[in-house]
Amino acid sequence: MGVMDNNLLSFEEYKILVEQAPIMIWRSNTTTACDYFNERWLVFTGRTMKQEIGNGWAEGVHPDDFDRCLKIYLDTFQKREVFEMEYRLRRHDGRYRWIFDRGVPFKGPDGQFAGYIGSCIDVTEKVEAREYLQKIHRKLESIVDERTAELQRKQKELEELNEALEKQAITDTLTEVYNRQKFHEMLIQETKEARRYNTHLSLIMFDIDHFKLVNDTHGHQAGDTVLKETARLISENIRDADLLARYGGEEFMILAPHTVRESAFTLAEKLRETVRTAKFNGVQHITCSFGVTQFHVRDTIDSFLKRIDDALYRAKNNGRDRVEML
Repeated sequence: MGVMDNNLLSFEEYKILVEQAPIMIWRSNTTTACDYFNERWLVFTGRTMKQEIGNGWAEGVHPDDFDRCLKIYLDTFQKREVFEMEYRLRRHDGRYRWIFDRGVPFKGPDGQFAGYIGSCIDVTEKVEAREYLQKIHRKLESIVDERTAELQRKQKELEELNEALEKQAITDTLTEVYNRQKFHEMLIQETKEARRYNTHLSLIMFDIDHFKLVNDTHGHQAGDTVLKETARLISENIRDADLLARYGGEEFMILAPHTVRESAFTLAEKLRETVRTAKFNGVQHITCSFGVTQFHVRDTIDSFLKRIDDALYRAKNNGRDRVEML
């Protein structure tokens, strides 16, 4: 039976195929040393067969790729598995080109492992294109990260600005306690809660005695200092649940949830004494008059405010620096 009949190539045909193939081909034996390179390989490297066999071919591998390349080769050689890898190989003109190398184990006539046969192609353009795309991708990621960070920074600035504007909208600029608008919002909310759940709610109103005299005698700057210091003293001596607001001029309100009138009276006495015994820069001493009342189910907002105003008016009419309860 002839060669063509059994579909097998002759040795000469294999030799022609290997030598004329448009790819670089190498072969290694069972010692891992290479013992053959085809003409295409030798033309690429510009070296002779004698220079390349054994481990001579490794002299052309780029130093940065050598350890990785050797490890892949030896690891798969021990396992006798197919391997694929990319590495840079020096061309005859001294330039390094990227090579895709595929190694396949083969058997000898006795059926035993005889070494590896490898085929290589130049994939420099492919690798450079991939690296270029990766570079573009990294650049785009960097731009996205920068834009994301910028958006997050802008978002944070916007949130801080909104928070500042919200605080400004509900805060008295001079004393930094709640303003009259915020007080009315909380008053409506707390009276609804008290009416719905039948809980106690008290209100304390106070103003600074003879405050006009402070301004006339010591100047408006001293008057502003007194207002700020008074607000600070009161804030430090009420509960977190209590709401302190500047109601207008030298008048202040304290909204005290879950508090009966008698407890609010006790608190007002404590606050009055705190202010009376405090020292203020440039003014020395001041006093405050206090009114106290409690919310009733039949109350409206207007009747509640009218009663607290009457209580304060009584304290001022009865000599000031005192607490009156209605």
